[in-house]
Amino acid sequence: MAEPASRGAAPALAPLPALPPDLETRLAAFESVPTPGGFDAASWFWMILLGVVIPLGLLVLGWRA
Repeated sequence: MAEPASRGAAPALAPLPALPPDLETRLAAFESVPTPGGFDAASWFWMILLGVVIPLGLLVLGWRA
């Protein structure tokens, strides 16, 4: 059985140019924003209603039709 032809090593990528200073500043500000906490009770209610209860109800109605 013949072995596949070797493609050789991939060429090295050129280094990326430095980001502009104003972009560096904006990125640093964006990354320093703290992430919000978890969801509150009302959010959980709506997520479960819209993501589980209603889709299941539509499936049941579709099976009966």
